[in-house]
Amino acid sequence: MTRSCAIAIIAALMLTTSAAAGERASDRQETGELWRAFVQKLPIGSVVKIRTQDGERLTAILFVVDEAGMTVKPKTRYAEPARRIPFDRLDNVEVQRPGVNYGKAAAIGAAVGSSVLLLLLLSAR
Repeated sequence: MTRSCAIAIIAALMLTTSAAAGERASDRQETGELWRAFVQKLPIGSVVKIRTQDGERLTAILFVVDEAGMTVKPKTRYAEPARRIPFDRLDNVEVQRPGVNYGKAAAIGAAVGSSVLLLLLLSAR
């Protein structure tokens, strides 16, 4: 009795795992199609932030988009070769919008203001 229950439980676990794996593969394919549709609408030359399913993150310039993947040029201090990333490996893609970093602007303004005040106080002596 115990042996038959153990076999039934093991069989149930094996079937559940294989069904979940098949489901993940189809989800990955659908996700790849969604990323392909999104990236194809972006203009070539856009700066994008990419995160892959294996955890790699990079900021890159979009070069080429085809049916299976995209080719990007990593935006780094030192030149790197262009990379081809398949859509089914993507976890997230964001378009980096040019803009002002208000915190950085406030810090620069405070530093300049305090420097001017210090120079005025020193010159008053």
